[in-house]
Amino acid sequence: MRLNLSDAVEWAKNNGYERVLVQIPDALIPRIKEILGIFRENEIEVRMWMGGNFGACDTVNPEIAGCDALIHIGHAEMPNIRLNYPVYFHELRDDVDLIPVVKKVISELEKDVGLLTTVQHVHKLREVQGFLKDEGINALVGNPTGRVKYPGQVLGCNFSPALMLRSKVSMYLYIGTGRFHPLGVAMVTGKKVLALDPHTGKHELIEQDDRFLRVRYGLIAKAMDAENFAILVSIKPGQERMNMALELKKKAEEKGKNADILVIDRISPDALFGSGYDAYVSTACPRIALDDYMNYDRPILTAMEFEIVLGIRKEWAMDCMM
Repeated sequence: MRLNLSDAVEWAKNNGYERVLVQIPDALIPRIKEILGIFRENEIEVRMWMGGNFGACDTVNPEIAGCDALIHIGHAEMPNIRLNYPVYFHELRDDVDLIPVVKKVISELEKDVGLLTTVQHVHKLREVQGFLKDEGINALVGNPTGRVKYPGQVLGCNFSPALMLRSKVSMYLYIGTGRFHPLGVAMVTGKKVLALDPHTGKHELIEQDDRFLRVRYGLIAKAMDAENFAILVSIKPGQERMNMALELKKKAEEKGKNADILVIDRISPDALFGSGYDAYVSTACPRIALDDYMNYDRPILTAMEFEIVLGIRKEWAMDCMM
């Protein structure tokens, strides 16, 4: 199906941008020529960024490619992040009908349910809410704060719409793919989440995961004996937390640990391999430490986990970027 980028084209033309840089998620790499062709057809010079696109926190200054503006495809803007270059966020939406798959899991829902999803399905959340209310279920949609744009939308680093409903619901219904988002909701709220894949209809009840915590505490235990820590700071606009890194470095040194701050664009195992540190601390996207830890040659922790190592924090907590 042809991508409809008319809004992005219109934005570029109305603002007089003659040359734009386009940033796409990996899933659209096979459609690069199609995307470039759409802009060329509209007499807009275009260049493609091939450095990845992991979210609205991961934008790139178009000036490095000699362009006037950036068109970021796939994600919703983060309202609390101010960029010093022009960006248009073209949100990708999925038009799959959610009602048939939701209908199949009604029997597993309790009376008071919080509805959650990602930007791909957020435009259909009110429809689902109305359907469930007709079925006698009190379905609630929480308002966003910070870097979340839409009611009911969750990010891998921000669960504010879920937290807002914690005292009002007994469980959540998450509509989307993957386990990371619903697991995050379960961990920060302490309530169960029914994760429903809108494409396959497969669903899974997710609760606070003891296995997940065992893995995290295992990595924390390994880092307890470490003396030399690399505190990683990303230069990505929505992930850069230098102030946090400086504070962690100060706390580490007060505890007799050596800590260096390493500034990186894309944090990866290859970038750190052989660096000589005993453990890594990521102040960037929490998924780097929580999802990819098996790929690193040393324990990689979140900022909150590092505080446990230093004896500042007693219990595990999700690193939520507000």
